[in-house]
Amino acid sequence: MSHGPVERVNLSIENILRKLISENRELDRMLPFIAFALREARHSTTGYSPAELVFGHQFRGLLHVVRETWIHGDSIPKYKKLSTARYIQQLKERIDNALQAAHMNTDRAHQRMKAEYDKRSTVRELQPGDLALLLLPTSGNKLLATWSGLHKVMRQCDQNGNYEILVDRRKGIYHINSLRKYYADDDDRDRLGLMIVADDSDDTTPGDERETVILPV
Repeated sequence: MSHGPVERVNLSIENILRKLISENRELDRMLPFIAFALREARHSTTGYSPAELVFGHQFRGLLHVVRETWIHGDSIPKYKKLSTARYIQQLKERIDNALQAAHMNTDRAHQRMKAEYDKRSTVRELQPGDLALLLLPTSGNKLLATWSGLHKVMRQCDQNGNYEILVDRRKGIYHINSLRKYYADDDDRDRLGLMIVADDSDDTTPGDERETVILPV
């Protein structure tokens, strides 16, 4: 089952993205304008735009400002001492400067967080032929995962921590975050374990309460 209005909006977004991609435009720079256009456009079913339903008023984009200027005349020179076109140009310059400063601050924040994270992180690498444990989601719940293995490492795919792993006669590519190297015990000597068998019944005779059994591990 699907939600009709949601699927209709998804179709509109897909058509917009397909149009921009076909024209070889910089999609990442156009995403804010796409989001603004979707939020200010009135829906044919509700008769209101998403902005009106959330904020209680209609957004005024640049096209709305220009249209009002053409229809009702330019009222900005009366109190701004400059034309509408000049006001929009200055507004765009201020927004661009603010976005540039925000991107620079974001990059510096990312560098600080990365430096703090790297203080407690280590570089893990696997070599072809190593045995590894693989973290896979369980069939019952996607949010739960368990370690499975042992699986053989075939090769390192790139420098980003991706490895080709042999899983049940199938080859798959997994990231190092989902892998743990298995360290085999090199001591081939037989190991012995102690197991104490106790009888807690009340009718035992003295000296027969416990029996120690030595088993190979």
